[in-house]
Formats: sequence, C-alpha cells, structure tokens
Amino acid sequence: MKIIVKKGDVLSYDGDAIIIPVFEQKSGVLDALDKACNNALVQGWKAESGKLLCTKTLGVITPKHVVIVGLGARDKADSSLVKNMIAKAAQQCRSLDVKRVGVYVEPGVEYLNATAVVLGLELGLYEYGMYKTDKSKIKRIEEIALYAKVGDKDIKEARCIARATNFVKDLVNTPPLQKTTMVMEQWARSLTASGVDVQVWNKKELEKHKMGGILAVSRGASDPPKLLILKYLKGKGKPTVLVGKGITFDTGGLNIKTGPHMKTMKMDMAGAATVLGALKAISELGLRVNIIGLVPTCENAVSKDSYHPDDIVTTYSGKTVEIVNTDAEGRIILADALSYACQCKPKQIIDFATLTGAMLVALGHEAAGVFAKKKDRSLVDALVDAAEISTDRVWPMPLYDEYIEAMKGDISDLKNLADARWAGSATAAGFLSNFVEENAWAHLDIAGTAYFDKSVGYRQKGATGFGVHLMVEFFKNMQ
Repeated sequence: MKIIVKKGDVLSYDGDAIIIPVFEQKSGVLDALDKACNNALVQGWKAESGKLLCTKTLGVITPKHVVIVGLGARDKADSSLVKNMIAKAAQQCRSLDVKRVGVYVEPGVEYLNATAVVLGLELGLYEYGMYKTDKSKIKRIEEIALYAKVGDKDIKEARCIARATNFVKDLVNTPPLQKTTMVMEQWARSLTASGVDVQVWNKKELEKHKMGGILAVSRGASDPPKLLILKYLKGKGKPTVLVGKGITFDTGGLNIKTGPHMKTMKMDMAGAATVLGALKAISELGLRVNIIGLVPTCENAVSKDSYHPDDIVTTYSGKTVEIVNTDAEGRIILADALSYACQCKPKQIIDFATLTGAMLVALGHEAAGVFAKKKDRSLVDALVDAAEISTDRVWPMPLYDEYIEAMKGDISDLKNLADARWAGSATAAGFLSNFVEENAWAHLDIAGTAYFDKSVGYRQKGATGFGVHLMVEFFKNMQ
C-alpha cells in the first residue's frame, strides 16, 4: 500500500473515498461537504466517540464514498481512539472494494497526528492471508493520500513501527507445523539486513553450556532447541537485554492441556516475536542504543522422552528446580536465558512472555502486567511512560517477598509452581526474580495482550504485535 502526503483540500481528492475524523465541535471540512450536498449528508448525525457514518457523496465530489469518524469531545479523545477509529474507517473502505482513499488530518491536535493515523491504517488493514488459496478475493486498498501537515520522517517512523508490528503478527500467526525452531532462526537472521548480528546456540552448544532448563522442556519434541542471540550495538554504555519466551507450541507436556486450552498455543512464542520485532523496528530506525536480544526457543511436546512432574532440573545458573507441572515450562526456559543475560553486564533486563493465564484474568486484553522489585521502580516508570505514548498499555503489578518465597523448593532450590493457586502471575514473576541477580529487571506478562480472540479496532483477531511500539518509545527516550 502506497502512502503519500498531499497539500490542499481533501474534498478535491480524485480517489474513490475519503475519511474525515471529526469531533463533537464543528468541522469546517465536513460542514463544507454537507452544505454542498444540500445538508443531506450528515442529517443530524453526531460525532460521538466511536461512531462511524459511511455515506455516498451524491456526485458532489469525485470520491463516491465518505466515511466520517466520530472522535467525541476534543478533550477526552486520545491516540488510542484515533488508531481504533481510523482502522475501522479503513476497514469500511476496504469492504467497499475501493482502491484509493484520502484521509483528512485536522492540524493542531497533538494526539491526532500522522503516527496515530498511519498506525491505524497499516495495522487496521493487516490480514494474514498466507493460506487463502484464492487471492483474487482478498480486497486491498492500494493508495492512501494523507491531507496533513506532516514530514516524511514522521511517516517513515510510523510505517517502520507498523511493518515491525505486522512482522510480529505474521510470525505469531504462523501455524505450528511451519513454525519450527529453524524457522524462528530464519526470522531472526532476516534482521541482519538492518545491522543486527545474530548468533545461534544449537543443542550441542546448549549442552556444552549446561542450559538444563531449555534442554529439559525440549526433550519431548523432535524439533531441536535453540538459543538465539541478537546484538544491536549502536549506542554508548551498557546494553539493555531483551528476553523473549519462544515456545513454538505448548501442549502442556505430560500435564497436557485440554482441547480448548491447547488451541491457539501457536502464540506461546509471542514474547520471542516481540523481541525480534522490537529489534527490527529499532535497527531500521537507526536508534543509537545498545540492545542484546535473547530468544530461548523450543516446543513443549508430548512423547516418551518428555520431562516429567517430579523431575529436578539444573538450570544454567546452577540452581535446581523441581518440576511440579510441565505446563509451567515458559519460566523454565526463561530461567536459563535470564541467567545468561546477567553475564552480558547489562544496564537492565526486560523480558516478554505469554506466561500465565492468571494475567488474562487480572487485566483482560487491555494491558500487560509489569513486575519488578521495588528497587527497579524507575524502570517500571520508564515503561509506563512509553506505554502512554505508544498505547501498548502496561500496568504495574506487585512483586512482594511472599510471592518469591512461595517458589522455594522442598527438595530443591526452587519449584516451578507454587502450592497455592492464587496470584499465579505474581508467583511466576517471583520465580523469574531468582535468575536476574542484582540487575535492574522488569518482567512483562503479555498473555492477555499478545493474541485476541476477536477483532478490536486496529488489533484484529489473532496476533496483535503488542510491545513493538512500546519498545520503540522506550528506547527513543533512552537516546
């Protein structure tokens, strides 16, 4: 899809449709169009927040269709609403099978900007059509003309974030049969084109370095485990290490999931995809920062070789873990990666993981939980600030000593599941805290935000690409 910037009046656009976002207050552009249509266009419609009006232009202007986007009160709208509504308007245009669309962006409104509009368009029009055999039935918009006061740099940045976000969606949406650890490696190696160095530890290297967590979880799978190590070092000072859980499919292991809970488990590597997508966006934007990405990846499968409940696993750190439940496998592979992250002499460590269903219970699809020790409050604050700009929402969650204590083992150093069923997300974070030493660290549980069971605005059913824009804003603030 081509995006161009045009000057002049959107009503003079010679394409197929126009999109006009409006507030409850009067809009000069809309009033002019309505007057040209003898006041028959709007007919009492009010620009309430979340409302769309799609109507024909009665031949008054060249575009046959106009989609009017209601943003409500000017002082209550925000960039999240803009992205959602622009996405819905673009989806409406696509359903009409139009090819060229003009979009009016009212000047002087901070959150109604090119970034929000372009992201709404690019993300809202995303489709995962890889396995549709009749491509002729897929409707696509070919041109977007932005009538906005905006520079090329802003458009480039927004499109870069959108491409990386859709990169994550494509990877997460890939079916498990086609998403082996080798495929994960190939997607990681594609980032070398923008200056990311990629190293891979295969099974032999994992055995050599005694990464017992990754090796244990992967035992039941025919697909060999890997640790992907990505380096983007373009700044000054110590690197930030990003760690992403990369379970390519999660059956639950011998503690096997029931059918409804196993469906969609192709998305259990969304944390890994987020790390790759963030590095893609940041490297293509050329941010002057130092980042190391770590992606432990394997499948949690069922076979005669699967690891068992009651097993004792010795992790890369040397700490031993009793396996209470094989379906709490993500934290086991993250333990090895987090311990390795400590050897990178990091400024800070941030991990992303679809770790617990309890996170979905706590916050739903609206926000990811961010856990950290009290001493790392400044890191949490920086993530919250980036979330406000990106609208990849995060919410600080407690990590009390009691949650850490609950993961102490009876016959080993630790256990991978607490005795009580309560506070599952917090005790999981408590487990991970044992592997970061004294480094600044934040854990983002993205179980609720990484994958949707229905479309909501610019986030369609399936993978959302959550976390890419969050990381871009986080690292922009670090420069």
